[in-house]
Amino acid sequence: MLSWTDFRARSVRMLADSDREKPTWDDDDLRDYVNEALEDVAWHTAQLKTYSLSLKAVTQIDLPEDFLALGPVWVTDMLNNKILMEQARLVKGQTYAVLAQSSQTMMMLYPRYYQWPDGKLSFVSPLTATLSLDYYGYWDEVVDDDSQMTVPRWMLEALKWVILEKCMHKQAIGAAMLRQYNTKQDSGSPEDNPLLKQAADFHRKYEQVLASHPTQDRSGWEGWV
Repeated sequence: MLSWTDFRARSVRMLADSDREKPTWDDDDLRDYVNEALEDVAWHTAQLKTYSLSLKAVTQIDLPEDFLALGPVWVTDMLNNKILMEQARLVKGQTYAVLAQSSQTMMMLYPRYYQWPDGKLSFVSPLTATLSLDYYGYWDEVVDDDSQMTVPRWMLEALKWVILEKCMHKQAIGAAMLRQYNTKQDSGSPEDNPLLKQAADFHRKYEQVLASHPTQDRSGWEGWV
C-alpha cells in the first residue's frame, strides 16, 4: 500500500515544486486537495465497509459518518447465524411515518428496515439483536504523513490529476487578482489566464481515467450473501 508521503512526492515532482522550504503548494494544501479528490472519486467507486453494533429494543440508529450508500443489512441470531434483513417497501400513497406505525411485520422474527430520515436507519418495530451493515463508504481521509492510500491502484492516477487541477486553480486565483489591474491592451492577450486552461486539461485527464474503469455497480448487492 502506498503511503501519502510517497504519493504526495509524485504530485510535487509533476508540479516541479521541489523546494519544500518555500513551496508554492505546501503540505496542507496538498492534503486538502487529496481529501477533496477522495470524496469526489467515491461517487464513481466507493470503499466497501462494515458497521456492527448490538441493539436492545431500538427503532432507529445513526448511519456511519462516512456512509455513502447502503448495502445488505444483517442480524446475527443466538446460533451465530447471519440473517439477511428485509427492506420495507412503501406502497402507493404511503409515507415512512405511516410505515413506522404499521404492525404488519410484528409476526416476523426480525422487523423490516428502511433508510429514513436522512442519515438514519429505522426499523418498523423495535429491534433487539446484533446488527451488521455492509455499506458503501467514502475513502479514508489523509490525516498526516503516516496515512496510507487505501484506494485501488488504478485510482491513484485519477487522484493525481485532481490534485494538479486544484493546484492550478489556486494559482489562477492569484493571477486573476493581479490581472484586475491590467490595461485593456494587456487583457487582450491570447490567453488571459492560461492556468485555468491547464486546470481544465487536468480535469479531462481525471475524467478519462474514471471513464476507462466501470462505475461501481451498487445494485444487486444480494450477491454478497
